[in-house]
Amino acid sequence: MPSTGKVLLPIVSPQKNLPGVYSLQLQGAGRFEYYSDFGTTVKPLAVSSGSRSRNWRFALPIHRAFRAPSLSELFIGAIGWIPTRHPGYGAVHCPKSRRVPGPPTMSVPARTFSTKVVTGGNPDLQPENSDSYYVEGAYQPPFVKGLTVTIGGGYIKIKDVISAPNPAFVVANPGLFPAGSVVRDTANPAFVGDPGAIIQINSQNVNINEQDTWFVDFEANYIHDTETLGNFTFHGAVTYVPMFNQSSPDAGTVVLAGNGSFPRYRGVASTFWQGPKDTWAEKFSFGPTSTTSARTKNCCFPRERSSGGGTLMYRPPTKLRGKLHSRLAARTSPTANAPRSLGQNGEGYDSAVYGNQGRFIYGRITKRF
Repeated sequence: MPSTGKVLLPIVSPQKNLPGVYSLQLQGAGRFEYYSDFGTTVKPLAVSSGSRSRNWRFALPIHRAFRAPSLSELFIGAIGWIPTRHPGYGAVHCPKSRRVPGPPTMSVPARTFSTKVVTGGNPDLQPENSDSYYVEGAYQPPFVKGLTVTIGGGYIKIKDVISAPNPAFVVANPGLFPAGSVVRDTANPAFVGDPGAIIQINSQNVNINEQDTWFVDFEANYIHDTETLGNFTFHGAVTYVPMFNQSSPDAGTVVLAGNGSFPRYRGVASTFWQGPKDTWAEKFSFGPTSTTSARTKNCCFPRERSSGGGTLMYRPPTKLRGKLHSRLAARTSPTANAPRSLGQNGEGYDSAVYGNQGRFIYGRITKRF
């Protein structure tokens, strides 16, 4: 049950003609949501945006967000068994200070247990929460018509990240987890102070980790319209991640940026063409796209990842009262040539970069009322 609110407060308008400030506005928004499985949440958004002149603009958004736990994270269950033996079996030397009856070296009957490890869902999970800060500036140089250059950067901190703790860490730090996370058998009377063999470890999902990310964005768009060759749109964007760390009590701080499926940079480039106006080619448009990402250190992932594709569209002049439009398009996503990645679970390729659609043709008809 979501509910949202938004307010826009203009501070300076272009009509004021203030030196150094072309426009300035503040925006505030909030979202309230209710979930039957974990309760309510309220997240605000604040944005300060404006421009120094007709060619400069900036934005400073501050945002709080959340991710509700999925149904599998809440309720899916899994049980594993680990065969263990009581830590005091066999020939054991017993100091006299323990006052154990019998000779200093005695034989204690072996006791074998199967430790049950319960993993999977946890209905008491809370949502993951994040705070993000971003600054962005865009410039349209007057000497290059149609060009827009945008540079931005930000910081995101995600708290209460949902993950399953290591069972060994649960045993070593039971105070960090709910009561009953470690279930033990009755103590062995042959050993003073024996807490009892572990027969069950509850290692379900918990809100325990944190993630910190710094990133920088660069984007350029150029639109060039010609009378004889048509309209061209060039787009390029690169995101660089100097820091992406995950902190957890059991594993400490793990550097994710540049490792595994988390490249330090990712880029995309595309070109879009549409035929000249008032000609037969106006109904055609074509746009190839290429993506690439940085090399990673993990040997189980491809050292460098790139993919490409394209879309060819044709808009027939079929119209009914100006409200019926049809489109035919062909698209390719060369997953068949994606490098093999052993780091993916059963997929065989890096699904963070490559798609699984392959090559296909589709049609669409839109009716406007």
